[in-house]
Amino acid sequence: MPTPRFLLTLAACGALAACAQAPAPGSATGTAPPMAQPAPPPPPAITRYDGRYSGTATRTSRRSAHCPAASMGAAMTVRDGAASLTAGSGRAGPMEGTVAADGTFSLAGGDARGTGRIARNRVTLQLQGGECSYRVALSKAR
Repeated sequence: MPTPRFLLTLAACGALAACAQAPAPGSATGTAPPMAQPAPPPPPAITRYDGRYSGTATRTSRRSAHCPAASMGAAMTVRDGAASLTAGSGRAGPMEGTVAADGTFSLAGGDARGTGRIARNRVTLQLQGGECSYRVALSKAR
């Protein structure tokens, strides 16, 4: 008759053998899961619209006496697809956004928002800020 110590040793060996044959967690075959592939590089920056554009912002609606002048100078700089627009004295800070491959863009800054397009070295843009709306027309500086 086997001794209790022999039975305990036999049980421990059986448990170890079962563990050695069990697949790794998360794997049906016991092999390690494949490594994740690195993310693809970001698309190249859009540069065909790069440059400085200047012109005029003209008020199209006014629902408050707090709207700035009916017409003011405006300038937009585009570099590597990033756009920055200032209007008037520039005290309100720039509006910023990104230009898409087709020339469309959206800008935001403070409480102002705008959408526009760059085509044939010209920018057309509609702005809404607070209770004031503006149409902006800019031309690329040569």
